[in-house]
Amino acid sequence: MAHLRDGCPLIAIRMIRRRNHDHRDREPPISAGPCASIRPKAGGFPVLAKVLHQAGVHRNEWFLPAAQSVYVTDLGPVVQQGTPIATGSLDVPPFDRDALIRALRADQAGMSTFAEFLGAAWRAGVLRYVADFLAREVTYYGWNGENYVEPYPDAAIEQS
Repeated sequence: MAHLRDGCPLIAIRMIRRRNHDHRDREPPISAGPCASIRPKAGGFPVLAKVLHQAGVHRNEWFLPAAQSVYVTDLGPVVQQGTPIATGSLDVPPFDRDALIRALRADQAGMSTFAEFLGAAWRAGVLRYVADFLAREVTYYGWNGENYVEPYPDAAIEQS
């Protein structure tokens, strides 16, 4: 079970603030308490996904190699531009399911940073991936219609 402390993802904080302000007479506000989390080093994605979902984020789409992320929320989409993992004109690597699964397992074990994971996913031929927080699955897409779906477990979160 994850224990929540400091360091909520910025998107979740913004969603909480917007929801508390925009919907105060239609639904109970979400407190910042359940969002004050540092993602555990190993196996932390389900915790992050649950916190984002509780804050009103339904889906998160990443575009590689740009490292651009779009959060689809109760109140509309929000884009976050990260540091690109590659620039210029590039050949897109072929989709390599096995290399992608190795990158996922390394990330899940806490053996890579998020930037390292994005780089490994790109080298495995991933152009885009979509985290669906309702279905609890992430789908990784190659350039030619290939895809790999990775389900993830529900996270138990203890609020302190």
